[in-house]
Amino acid sequence: RAGIASLTNKPPAWTPAAAGVYWVTLQARDGAGLTQIQTFPIYVSDDRQLPADPTTRATPMSPTGFTPFADHTAFLYQGADPIQTGVQSGAIDPVTATVIRGQVLDSTGQPLPGATVRIAGRPEYGQTRTRADGWYDLAANGGGWVTVQIDKPGYMSAQRRFQAPWRDWAVAPEVVLLPFDPQYTRITAGATQAQMYYGSTISDGRGDRRTSVYFPAGTQATAVLPDGRTQALTQMNVRVSEYTVGSRGPLSMPAELDLAIGYTWAANFTVDEAEVLGAKTVKFSKPVVAHIDNFINMPVGSAVPAGWYDFDKTAWVGDNNGRIVKLLSVDGQGLASLQVGTEERPATAAELQALGIDEDELKLLARTRAVGAKLWRVRMEHFTPWDCNWPWGPPPDVEPPPSDPPPEPPPSDP
Repeated sequence: RAGIASLTNKPPAWTPAAAGVYWVTLQARDGAGLTQIQTFPIYVSDDRQLPADPTTRATPMSPTGFTPFADHTAFLYQGADPIQTGVQSGAIDPVTATVIRGQVLDSTGQPLPGATVRIAGRPEYGQTRTRADGWYDLAANGGGWVTVQIDKPGYMSAQRRFQAPWRDWAVAPEVVLLPFDPQYTRITAGATQAQMYYGSTISDGRGDRRTSVYFPAGTQATAVLPDGRTQALTQMNVRVSEYTVGSRGPLSMPAELDLAIGYTWAANFTVDEAEVLGAKTVKFSKPVVAHIDNFINMPVGSAVPAGWYDFDKTAWVGDNNGRIVKLLSVDGQGLASLQVGTEERPATAAELQALGIDEDELKLLARTRAVGAKLWRVRMEHFTPWDCNWPWGPPPDVEPPPSDPPPEPPPSDP
């Protein structure tokens, strides 16, 4: 706020030899002479060498006779410079072969090149990348459900599950990949004082909302790597990146929702240091607590249905419900008074204890939220994409449909 007086350790002007993550450390000194050091990752994707357009590589079809589907699509993964790389010999069965086509876009609706596409849990099929037009072609075995996973450095991953036929083309659902939220907070694991992440304000016509995350004092963090190993984290750049923003929000979800779940709100809770390690999740020694503005005005004291997405299981996993609370006032000690039930009254000590609300959380809420704020309060034992969505149903004040009309009387002269 006082202005930057000097800037050191500036990132050099480099051209990376390979795509990846590059850590940058910025050191700034303000007008008061105080020094601040910030370290954050820069994600680099090499989009210069994209797969060739299949129309320029396709095997010519014989003008007479019949060409099997597997034969006229094998050019995708065979040859010196295949469009799909890493396919194991014999992995594609000529009887069940399929080719999946799909397109990946960015948040503005423009094609997103250079995204890696593979079949989740099936490394024998290798991978491909999206071209300049955002399209990709991926050969696999069909005859059932398949799940494609789409990744790109600096963007949040997504999966889509659909049915792929034998010896035919399958068109995958369109996907929008979103970048990580630029707002982050440096959290120290195991700190003796409670800490709070406070995210960006989202405003898209559905209601303004902001997410904060409360880290109790002494909370330790562990990154879980893909091979099952764990690594303790000491410093964490915490980000909460919402998926459900604007008209393209449904296309941006990490996966499509179950049919019984209504599209409401979902976000990716991440730690930069764990993302760089390729970690599947970050686990905490104590539950951390997310507070999300009640932008859909659900009743205070009611439950918040919560779940998270498991990329390994390619499925949504239900978790414990949250609670909608209201900040009624702030006392002279700087403690927030919360309503946690349907009655508009301060919660008792027993009610706060039952929900795991401690004095530190009340202090931080009083400092970061306005009196009258209504919040979804959701406890989390780990970071992954989280989803707070209510089931489909009519509003509570609607009238039921009219009853069926009485049957017609029988004709007088059959």
